[in-house]
Parts: sequence; structure tokens; C-alpha cells
Amino acid sequence: MGEAAERAECSPAYGIHLLGEESQELARRLSTTGIDRFDHPAIGYDDGLTSVAGAVAWLECRMVDRIPAGDHHIVLAAPVRGGHGGRDQSRPLLYHDRRYTSVTEQKEETKP
Repeated sequence: MGEAAERAECSPAYGIHLLGEESQELARRLSTTGIDRFDHPAIGYDDGLTSVAGAVAWLECRMVDRIPAGDHHIVLAAPVRGGHGGRDQSRPLLYHDRRYTSVTEQKEETKP
């Protein structure tokens, strides 16, 4: 079991973060095995919860249930509170079709 899984095993609460489009390097790090994923200057701890500096949005959740699923567990969590970085934040980072991308701005409609 990895460090994150061990920490999650005994934690009644979780911090969930929505990364911005400029956070691809951090997203790659957090998905890499065999390293201490949380050893990064943007990652800290606030009242026992993981915090990510510069996150576009965040949720603090409490664990409702852990369901065994093969060699993993599915964690059901209920949001307790949340927030966002404000209108000056970047757009959210998306991972789709094996690559990182972001939401594109909508074009203004032109009137005939």
C-alpha cells in the first residue's frame, strides 16, 4: 500500500482539489507511482487535510463508506464545504484521451 493509501486508510476527511491548466507537472507527479507524490512545494497540510496551493477549486469531504473493489477501495465521500480561487483563477485542467487539456473559452456570437 502506498503512502497516500495508508494516509487515506485512517482519515475520516479528505481534501479534493481541482487543478488549473498550468498545473500539468503537478498532475503528472500526483499520478506517478514509486515516488513521494506529496513532496512538492505546492502541497501542504491545513488542519490535517491536504491542501494544494493555486487550486482552481477545492472540496473538504467526510468519508461515508469504503467499498472493497479488488485490490482497491472505492471511497464514498460527502462534501462538507468548498471554495474556489475567484474569477482571476485559470481554467480547470482536464485529462482526456490520454492527454492534458483545458476548457476553451466560448467565442462571442457575431450578429448578422
